[in-house]
Order: sequence, then C-alpha cells, then structure tokens
Amino acid sequence: MKLLAGVVFLLVVGLHGEGATQSTTLALGPTGRISFQTLNLTAEQFAAGTQEGPVVVISGDLTLPKGEARVPAVILFHGSAGITGAERGWASHLPRIGVATFLVNSFGPRRISGAPSEEQLSRAGQVIDAYRAIELLTTHPRIDPQRIALMGFSRGGGQTLLGAIPQFRRSHLPPGVDFAAYLAFYPTLRPTASLIATGVPDRPVRIFHGLNDDSEPISTVREYVERVRREGADAQLFEFSGAHHAFDDPSISGVRRTSRGFTVGYNYYAHREATQKVEQILGTVFGLKR
Repeated sequence: MKLLAGVVFLLVVGLHGEGATQSTTLALGPTGRISFQTLNLTAEQFAAGTQEGPVVVISGDLTLPKGEARVPAVILFHGSAGITGAERGWASHLPRIGVATFLVNSFGPRRISGAPSEEQLSRAGQVIDAYRAIELLTTHPRIDPQRIALMGFSRGGGQTLLGAIPQFRRSHLPPGVDFAAYLAFYPTLRPTASLIATGVPDRPVRIFHGLNDDSEPISTVREYVERVRREGADAQLFEFSGAHHAFDDPSISGVRRTSRGFTVGYNYYAHREATQKVEQILGTVFGLKR
C-alpha cells in the first residue's frame, strides 16, 4: 500500500481478533501513542527476508523536543520485562537534549506479560518491529529521516545488534530508510548468537554493560566487540564497575535476584556516566549543537 498524504488509518484485525487503528504515515505530525502494523515472524523467516506473516498491530509513544525544527530521533526497544523505568527514563531525558524518542511496545499489544517463548514471539523475528517503526517514523515532518538511531535494552539490546546486520536491513527495510547508529544496553547475545555471527555492522555500534552483569557475562560482549572490530566495524564497549543488569532503571530498589536467575539493580553512578556518554555519542552522530 502506498503512503498517502496526511495521517492514514486502517482498521486491522490482529492476531487476537480485535480491531485496532493503524497509522501508515505520520505526515500530519502527530505525537503520543501511535499504533502501527508489524508481523510475527519466526527466526527462520526473519533471516530469510520473508515479507509476509501473521499481522499484528503494536504501538509506540512518540515524544518530540520543544520547538518546530526538524530533529533526530531514537527508537527505544525494550527488554524481556517489557517497558520499565529504564526505557521511560530515556524517553523522558533525550527530548531535553533535542532528540525525539519513539518508545515501542512490542509486548502489551500482543498480550505478552513476562519473557515470551520463541513460539509466542521470536527474538529475531521481533526485530521487524524496529524496522517497521523506523519506516513509519521517517514520514513525520519533524523527524530527520537520516538521523534515526536504535537503542535497545537487554533482549532489546541483543535485537539492536541483530538489527544492525546489513543483510537483514537490506531484506526488510525499503531503499533510503536506515539507522544512523545502534546503542545497546546490557544486551543478551547468546540466544541469537548464531544469527548475530552472520554479519558485521556497517554503522556505529555502542554497547553499555556492567561488570557485575550475570545475565550476559562481560566476556561474551567483549568477544563480540573484538570480533566485529577485527572485521572493520565501528564498535565500542563501555564497561561500568559495580553495575548489574538494568543498571539504568531507577525504579529498581536495591539489588535483587529475578525469577529467571540473574541479578538486577540500579546504579546511580553507572547511570550518570552512561547518560553522559549517550549524550556525547548522539551529539557526534547527529551533529547536535552544544
């Protein structure tokens, strides 16, 4: 379907038989909650570049900086816990430095609570949500389509690195639509390691990981960065002493063990340092004036 001028809405019957309004273009410049169409793909379908599958409508919250000027944007991709204080915090903070945010909710509209199985929602297949999000975001009159980054957390961090692989972008993104950079917070790499190993990012990749992270060992992340750098990637890893998984989520009180067997905990100092680094990175990638 070709995009039409204005905001076009379709009534789509999703996987659960419910009607949902779907935006196919943001030409009138809306903000707030926006629903859009995506697919439920298996890992095999995603890797093969499949363009068809079960249709589902998900949503994202778009927040713009003040003013009328065209601005860069960051698509925020949540982890297995769904949208947490970490994603909400970045969605609130980045517009203050002149960067729009589009916080994608992949779980809620699909009626998923907690970490889904591969049958419910494939890790690799879910990357299509980020691709459909950028495709939609490029139609917004205040968003600079050449300055959009993907920033993911935990499961979403691993998906960010998977989504950075050129052959997958070529298969699933239309010509002229692409990410400027990829930022991954405490990414889980092992569940999609075989697919991540099939390519090397050709855009800047920045990873933020705690030395005390027992969900994904820092050694695994170091090995990934060393491999892609050897093959020519612009990749950097920022390590944070004393930081656990989800170290940038201020809604976590203390350090605790999750039901999935790993530790999470907020770390004020790591969060502050990571915030400074993200601002510097986006300032460079997007050419922001300080």
